[in-house]
Amino acid sequence: MKMILSVLSGDIWNDNGVWRTNDMNVRYGKVVRAIVDSFRIPAAAARVQGFKKGEATVFVQGGLADATYPSLASVMKRELMELGVLEAQIESEEQSQTTYQQLFLLQDRVAKEQSVDVEILSSEWHLPRVQAMLECVPGLAALHARNPHCVEAEEILLRADPVQWEKRIKAVRTCQDIRARTALEQEGVAQIRNGTYRFR
Repeated sequence: MKMILSVLSGDIWNDNGVWRTNDMNVRYGKVVRAIVDSFRIPAAAARVQGFKKGEATVFVQGGLADATYPSLASVMKRELMELGVLEAQIESEEQSQTTYQQLFLLQDRVAKEQSVDVEILSSEWHLPRVQAMLECVPGLAALHARNPHCVEAEEILLRADPVQWEKRIKAVRTCQDIRARTALEQEGVAQIRNGTYRFR
């Protein structure tokens, strides 16, 4: 069966003129913080490795482009191609600005397929909120009915190459910024489930 792998976006940064997905210790003005979205790219490449032509589509999601700031999806697409994913395997969605919007646009994309496996790839700290939206937002019922499988980028990387990734992932898991972000995500999950979350 064909598979659509949605890769949810986070943010990008300008690394000496080259836009990249966020990694550890990215500087935002005078502030240095770690919201590591970059793991999602090698994880997506590893996930579709071995699929034959036409069997898997990587659906990169994220907009926000303007004259000086490329779309998140375009940066993700370039990085995937640098890791060997064929351009023909990648589809881009460049309208969304939030996780909520990405899920609705994924639902629209999946609706075009009669029979397809759906996987949603993101960071381990992000996926509980994604799962809560799938289960609790009535407008996402059609996507939820497809039984999408949420896959953690970290899990894929550790399975694919533990020697390369174990130390880096451990550093991220113990990072103060990631712990703070995880706590915020857990608050969001609780709000989604009790009906007080502000969707946008």
